[in-house]
Amino acid sequence: MKETIIKCDVCKSQEDVNQEEMQMLRHFDSSDGRSFSDHFVTETIDLCKQCLDANLKSGKYLIDERVQGYGNIVLKE
Repeated sequence: MKETIIKCDVCKSQEDVNQEEMQMLRHFDSSDGRSFSDHFVTETIDLCKQCLDANLKSGKYLIDERVQGYGNIVLKE
């Protein structure tokens, strides 16, 4: 049987990871000439306790950066 490994979507840690419903800014960077507006979305993502605390207590927020079909979630001030 295959073991499932759940990693934090922000820092890729495997320790103390839970699914959380979070609001984040979705940012698109398109190189094909189409324009997209940044907008807020609410999604369920996997977050470790450290990233959740950083998001809730320190004023940092989540940005979902999308570039040519690849996504990366980061914490920024």
